[in-house]
Amino acid sequence: MNKVKLLLVFLSIVGLIWGCQSTQPKVNLEGKIQLPPGSKVHVEEVVNDTKEILDVDVIGLFWDALNLALRKKSLLWLGEPGVRPLQLQAHVLKYKKGNAVQRWTMPGFGSTVLDARIDLKDGDRLLGSIAVHRTVATGDGLTRGGWRKVFTDAAEDAITALLTNSAP
Repeated sequence: MNKVKLLLVFLSIVGLIWGCQSTQPKVNLEGKIQLPPGSKVHVEEVVNDTKEILDVDVIGLFWDALNLALRKKSLLWLGEPGVRPLQLQAHVLKYKKGNAVQRWTMPGFGSTVLDARIDLKDGDRLLGSIAVHRTVATGDGLTRGGWRKVFTDAAEDAITALLTNSAP
């Protein structure tokens, strides 16, 4: 009986430690993007390139997340006259909703995955592309809804990479 209790305590501790790993970001900026001073960005389109019909509005979630990330960095074009915005086009390449229960009970299963490519254009000229990979692999921290939060995290990662890696 004591061995069973000890085993349960051990498994609980391992589960808590393993379950606290929440997200794994990966961002790759292709080339050096030259942002003109005072640039504003307009999210022109978000495309579902997964070739799947999903039960999640990946276009709407990513569109909203990109607009929010741009707004936080004061880059969102708000329709100001006389300002010619850069165009942002996002492509959701892979999305897997995952399952929070599986992440907690069977680490390694139930992962939420988002792979996306974001192209920044000035008219027809491609300024650069950002590849974003975001995963909620085990656990989900204290928040549920990793399937939704992954879009916000990926958008913030991409916009931060755009700003920190742009040429002066």
